[in-house]
Amino acid sequence: MRKKILFLTITFTFIFTMIMGLFKILDHNKVNHYNVEYVKIFKPLFAYKEDTVKNSGKIKGKVLFKGNKIPSNKKKLITKDKEVCGEGYKIDEVFKINSKKEIQNVVLHLTNISKGKTFKKDEVILEQIKCEFQPRIVVIPVGAKLTIINKDIVTHEANGIFNYATLFQLAQHKEGMKDSIELKEPGIVSITCNIHGWMKAFGYVVDNPYYDISDEKGNFEISDIPPGTYKLKIWHEKLKSQEIDISIKPNENKTLIVELSE
Repeated sequence: MRKKILFLTITFTFIFTMIMGLFKILDHNKVNHYNVEYVKIFKPLFAYKEDTVKNSGKIKGKVLFKGNKIPSNKKKLITKDKEVCGEGYKIDEVFKINSKKEIQNVVLHLTNISKGKTFKKDEVILEQIKCEFQPRIVVIPVGAKLTIINKDIVTHEANGIFNYATLFQLAQHKEGMKDSIELKEPGIVSITCNIHGWMKAFGYVVDNPYYDISDEKGNFEISDIPPGTYKLKIWHEKLKSQEIDISIKPNENKTLIVELSE
């Protein structure tokens, strides 16, 4: 009798351990499938108000990579829909850094301005073309619509993660399909495709109009800034982000060189 009880106990423990291990594997695969990337949410310090800006200033400058070796982009294997997505692999363009170490796709944003120039809330377009999001980085005003459009003849399913939760999952089965989402809080939305795992984009949601994205030569410009002292957030999807204090005097044109590292 005791041997029978011991045998049943060991058998039950073994089966329980195997089941728990299976759940862990399934959960891990689920995370990998959806490419979940948790992101921070930035609560607005002030409710922004439009007002006449007198004696405004400007910040312009360049974003450079700090380091001896420019980081390389990884190759992502194309595993399906090759007639549209292409053969071989896609380059995951996390780093757009030229030979002069000038960085593209860096968002620069003054975060604590309570009033100033007109805050336009135009629709922002994110397209899916040849199984890639274009553009990779978009800035979206709070209250504006992000519209995602399928320009391919294959199915895409855009998946947005915001504030540790799924914000949207948009299945678009036909070319020309589009969906719009209104973003109501500042922060960063990580966007992937549930079908094509190499597809990646980010939406940086802002609560005021004082921002820019660096161009292919690393240049940026933020204009019509009321005199005052502010915090400038400098964000890149992979390089170390920064936050610096910056003061603008009346009618000042300030030049700023920003360096980002791994």
